[in-house]
Amino acid sequence: MKLAIRLLGLGFCLSLSSRSLAMVTVDFVGGGNSSTSVVSFVTPGNPITLSETATSGSEFGMLIELGTDTIGLQTGGLWMQRTGSVTMGWMGNTVTEAFTMNSIQVPAVLRIHPTSFLAFGVGAVFNFGQGDISVTQTDPGNLAGGNKTTSESYSDFGQPTIDTAAVGNVEIDIPLGSMAHLLLRGEYQYGLTNLDNSGTLNEKINVISYMGGVGFSF
Repeated sequence: MKLAIRLLGLGFCLSLSSRSLAMVTVDFVGGGNSSTSVVSFVTPGNPITLSETATSGSEFGMLIELGTDTIGLQTGGLWMQRTGSVTMGWMGNTVTEAFTMNSIQVPAVLRIHPTSFLAFGVGAVFNFGQGDISVTQTDPGNLAGGNKTTSESYSDFGQPTIDTAAVGNVEIDIPLGSMAHLLLRGEYQYGLTNLDNSGTLNEKINVISYMGGVGFSF
C-alpha cells in the first residue's frame, strides 16, 4: 500500500511537471507614460477652481517573472518619471503648477498567459520617490509669487515619498527563438495614495503607460 501511494504521488508530480514547467522570465523594458493629476478640495464649496492637464513622462528598467508558462508573479524595478499640471483659478486669474518627479517603481503583479503570444496582469505598484521635485509655476497675475521654477524636497512640496497604485496591463509577446521574445505592453495605473499632506486637497495620479522591450525565459 505504501509503495502504491508513493507511486501515485510520483505520477502526480510528473504529470504536473509535464503540463507546466517552472520558469523565470527577465524583461528589459522602456517607454513613456501620460500622467493625470486628479485633484479636488477636501472641503466642498471652495471658490478656487481646479483643472488638470495630462502630461508626458518616461520609464525604463527590468522586470522579473517567476511562475509557469500559464501563470506567474512579476516584480522588478523601473526608473519612473511622472509629471503633472494643475491650474488653479480665482476671480479671473490663474496659477498653473507643473511638476516633475522621479521614482523607483516596484510592481507586484499577477500575470496570466492564455497563449504564448498574450499576457494579462493585475496587481499593484509601489513608487519610492528619488531626489527633489522640479516645480514650474506660471503666475501671470502674481497671485502666488509670479513665474518661477524651483526644486523642492518631497516634504517641502507637501507630498509623501512613497505612493501606491492599482495596476492592470496587457502584453503582446513576439517569439525570437525558443528563449527570447519582443514585447509590447500597455498599462493603466490608478492612484490610491493621496499626494497632498496638508489635508486641504485630495490629489492622486493616474498613469497610462506604454512600453516595449526584449525578454528572456529560462
